[in-house]
Amino acid sequence: MRLFQKLKRSIIATVLVWPLTANGHETIDKLSLYTEDYAPLNFIQDGRLTGISIDLMEEMLKRAGANQNRDSIKVVPWDQGYVTVQNRPNSALFAMVRAKNREQQFHWVGPIAKTSIVLIGRESNDQPLQSLDQLSGARIAAVNNDVGHQLLLEQGFDPTGIQLISSPQTAIGLLNSGEVDYWAYDQLVVSWHLNQSGNRSSLTARYILGQGEYYFAFNKRTDRRIIVVFRQILDEMREDGSLEKILGRYMTSDH
Repeated sequence: MRLFQKLKRSIIATVLVWPLTANGHETIDKLSLYTEDYAPLNFIQDGRLTGISIDLMEEMLKRAGANQNRDSIKVVPWDQGYVTVQNRPNSALFAMVRAKNREQQFHWVGPIAKTSIVLIGRESNDQPLQSLDQLSGARIAAVNNDVGHQLLLEQGFDPTGIQLISSPQTAIGLLNSGEVDYWAYDQLVVSWHLNQSGNRSSLTARYILGQGEYYFAFNKRTDRRIIVVFRQILDEMREDGSLEKILGRYMTSDH
């Protein structure tokens, strides 16, 4: 039965991909692809764009018969990419946490990885946190339009206490200097950057704002066939072990 279902999905995917990749791969190769510097999901290392979502997208493009590859992906600040993909047909931004306030703004392909959005603070700050109500007057760093920023606002945190930043390195510097008390961000990404910066022992997760999963987010006016094909290909990668193999390249046991 499972073999029949797999064969059926493969046939459907082939039928759907054919009109996308015919005539010079015109439809799928018109996709505008955007990402940010957000290791280990997407980042530049030794001059090459890499990471979980980059490897996945390149493999999906390859399996779809597209001419595009990782060199076709533009690296932009998160806020710029977010606004662009909200407004530009046939475009995608990744990796993005699928959240309630974003649900109707994009088409979703995934999930590709689980995540916790946390408040990172200094270990020397030993005040136990049970709710955001305890943080009156606190200063929290967050990236504009990042899910951490959005969760703070949704949960009623005073926006005047949020310092908007553009990079994890800036947040780590602000925490170490005492200019902010906390940093709202993804725990997987935080762990990566703390390991890289050598600050792992001095900064720690103090409070969980929310949990979710990462997806590829596509503009709502993207050709529907592209969404269906990418979903099918990602399902196949999950079944054949390709997704797990890519995750294993970047996620260590302490993540």
